Amino acid sequence: MKNLSIHKATLFLIPIILGGIVSIYSDIFRITISRFIDTMLTMNTFVYIAIVFSNVSFFAVGVLTYRRFARKVKYQRKSLLIDALDPSFQIPSGDSVIGRELRYIEKYCSSKKDVVLLFHGLGLDADDYIPYMLATEVHSVALTLLGFNKEDRDNPRYKPITLSTHIKLVIHFISYIHQKYPTKRISLIGFSLGADLILMLSQFIKIIDDLDINFIVLLDCNINRSTMNISNAIANLDDQSPIEGYKAIVNRSDNMIEYINFMEYIHKISKKDLLHIKKHAKDFIDYWGQEKDYSQFISGLNRLIQLTSKVKCIFSAHYEDEFNIVYNTILERNINAKVIESIPKDHFQLMDPEYLNGLVRDLI
Repeated sequence: MKNLSIHKATLFLIPIILGGIVSIYSDIFRITISRFIDTMLTMNTFVYIAIVFSNVSFFAVGVLTYRRFARKVKYQRKSLLIDALDPSFQIPSGDSVIGRELRYIEKYCSSKKDVVLLFHGLGLDADDYIPYMLATEVHSVALTLLGFNKEDRDNPRYKPITLSTHIKLVIHFISYIHQKYPTKRISLIGFSLGADLILMLSQFIKIIDDLDINFIVLLDCNINRSTMNISNAIANLDDQSPIEGYKAIVNRSDNMIEYINFMEYIHKISKKDLLHIKKHAKDFIDYWGQEKDYSQFISGLNRLIQLTSKVKCIFSAHYEDEFNIVYNTILERNINAKVIESIPKDHFQLMDPEYLNGLVRDLI
């Protein structure tokens, strides 16, 4: 308290002392002040330059920082209200889709002339492409199929729908993106059953032929019913107690990488509506014909090649036993063998963001 009183007294006395000095030496004080102002006016030129330079530099650094930040964060969650479909589409009476929403993730890049559309595998969703989106500098959009959004798991309005309706919704979504960005070329990438979906789109070639398709990539698509081991396991899960079935899927692992990937996969699909996933798996199994019959796959691949010369069908190490058969069948049909490729990666490693980003860069 004593120190505080001393400070208050000092603050009170300083103005009085200064006032007395100014009144006694007023002429000298005025001359001194005048000279000080003249000096400061001369110096202000440099001060103003320094201030302007520092502000410009700060603005430039801010712009660069924003751009760097934007590159890291630029994907957004969006949705498309299904309010009308192509009049030629016949939707089964039990498939309720009007008034529902298709969810998707978009990373927008205005400087590019392409937009890449990505489709997920069985029980997965658009989030599986987020690592790729954070890495790429290409405008990309990842769709979550109706009913596979985990937030809709307990929503009675999102009931399982047929595979044929899923395909029509995908075409509806592609058309929507084309209308939204009419000057951009469209490219399609599908993983697992997402690749199967793209093969099935070729049945509607009259509709999608109007789009400017740049390239198409199929990652581990099925070639017939014999390659649908996981889909078969999912289709036969017990609705009420799927745990034993999940364990059986994980036990298919041949190595630690597969084991970890299967564990992550089960963790993801366990958050979804199992009825949706099982329905989807069963419909795909019904779509693919007999085992060891490659004609359906080859026909679909051939139709895609009619849309664009840049088609890549990439198989993981899981397809080593079937690859040579597919390769020889393609040669017999006079299809360019460069369309298919086998790489020493695990099934889920095909989703690696660096690998996907490299594919997109090479094909664009």
